[in-house]
Amino acid sequence: MRITSDKTDTRADYEVVFCSAPDRGNAEARIVPAPYGEDEGALKAAGFGRADVADLPEKRRLYVKLDDPSSDRYNGMRFAAARAVKALSNHDISAVSVALPLASENPDAEEIRQTARALAEGLVLSAYRFDKYKTEKTQYPVRDVFVTAPEGAEDAAAKGISEGLILADAVNYVRDITNEPPQDYTPAKMAEDAQRLAGAYPTVTCEVFGPEYLRAENMNA
Repeated sequence: MRITSDKTDTRADYEVVFCSAPDRGNAEARIVPAPYGEDEGALKAAGFGRADVADLPEKRRLYVKLDDPSSDRYNGMRFAAARAVKALSNHDISAVSVALPLASENPDAEEIRQTARALAEGLVLSAYRFDKYKTEKTQYPVRDVFVTAPEGAEDAAAKGISEGLILADAVNYVRDITNEPPQDYTPAKMAEDAQRLAGAYPTVTCEVFGPEYLRAENMNA
C-alpha cells in the first residue's frame, strides 16, 4: 500500500471520511462536517454513530467513526483506520482519498505529524496479509491512499506519513518472519537477513556469533 500526501484526490476511486461520534442525546447534532451535509440524512438512516462505519456506494464514500477525542486520539486514529481497511476489503477499488482528520481548529505541526503517522500505521498494519504458502493470494485491493492536509500542513503530514510507513513496514517484516515455519526460517536464515538489512544502512553494523560464543557466554538455553 502506497500512502502519499496529495493536494488533490482526482485519481481516487473512493473517499474515506473520518468523523467524531455524534452526540446521541441531541437529535439535532450534526453527524458529519459541513462539507458533507448532503449525506446527513442517509447516515442517520444507516445508524452511523451507533455503527462504526457507514458505506454510501452511490456516493463512492465511506464514513468511519473516530473515537472520543478526549481519549488517546492517535491510538483512536489507528483503530479508525483499521475499521476503514476492513470495510473496504471487498470493494473493487484501487485508490482512495482521505482528508486528514485533525482534532484542533488550529493544529500545530506536531498534531498534524502525529495524526498522519497514526493514520499511516493503522492503514498499513491492518492491511497486512501473509499468504506466501497459499495457492490463492489475498492481496488487499487498495493500492494507493491519497491524504489531503490543510493548506500549509503538507510538510508535517508528509513527515508523519513517512514515519508511519517506516514503523508499519518494520512491524510487518517481523510478522512475516514469525509466520514462517521454523524449519524454513532457521537461525542461519535470520543471520543472513540481519546482515542484508544492516548492509542497506551505512550507520548500521551486524555481527553474527556462532556456537562457540554462546558456550563461552554460558548461553545454554
